[in-house]
Amino acid sequence: MTTRAGAFDRVISIETVTTTQNGDGQPVETWTQAYTLKAAIESQSAMERFVASQRYATVDTLFRVRWNEAITPSMSPRTHRIVYRNRVYELLGVVEIGRKVEAHLPTVGRAEEGQP
Repeated sequence: MTTRAGAFDRVISIETVTTTQNGDGQPVETWTQAYTLKAAIESQSAMERFVASQRYATVDTLFRVRWNEAITPSMSPRTHRIVYRNRVYELLGVVEIGRKVEAHLPTVGRAEEGQP
């Protein structure tokens, strides 16, 4: 399985969460950029939901990247997320395609007003 180099025309950041303590000793979670990768956006869908008396829209996106040893199936939404065009996407999992040829990163992001 070979993918054309031109297919990976977007730049995404994968962030990891780190936990530190504030001045009162309380844990504080901070997101830090761990990797920058070229990716392709395979598919998108959008949906509007009404939860807790609020209406909000979500955008489901599949990011395709070349296999990288930093991308592992153990990556989870609690510890990793993707940032693309200043929008945060919750990582739903990692799917290895072929024998370490590509990785598919299914995500869901909240569509904010004014965002494309």
